[in-house]
Amino acid sequence: TTFSLLLLAVVSSLRGRTKLELFRSTLPFSLLHKAFLIFAFSLGTIFTATLLLCITDSSFGLAALLFESTSAFCTVGLSTGITSSLSEAGRCAIMGCMFIGRVGTLVLAFTVGQRKEKTDYAYPEGNMMVG
Repeated sequence: TTFSLLLLAVVSSLRGRTKLELFRSTLPFSLLHKAFLIFAFSLGTIFTATLLLCITDSSFGLAALLFESTSAFCTVGLSTGITSSLSEAGRCAIMGCMFIGRVGTLVLAFTVGQRKEKTDYAYPEGNMMVG
């Protein structure tokens, strides 16, 4: 659902719409911000674990190490069969990735969902060149 929400935001932006609409309802942008935060956290964790595996176990290919770290983060139980051949540091990276993938994303979503910060002021609207 997180990825589909991000995809919906891209499609809405490409169509020039300023609101997120799905099944005749408007989705709040706070939901999009949460989805983007979870996606960025997940991508960062997988990237970091893959980088650690590339440093500790460079004898394996990048595709196999990326698959291992992605599978560990998503806790799906799939493997290319190289997990038992990884170094101690590599196995620790895989275990950390599994733990963060199982607990970290839920804690992050819960933490972000709990924080309601109200401000009594508003900055003037700014504009910047993107391209």
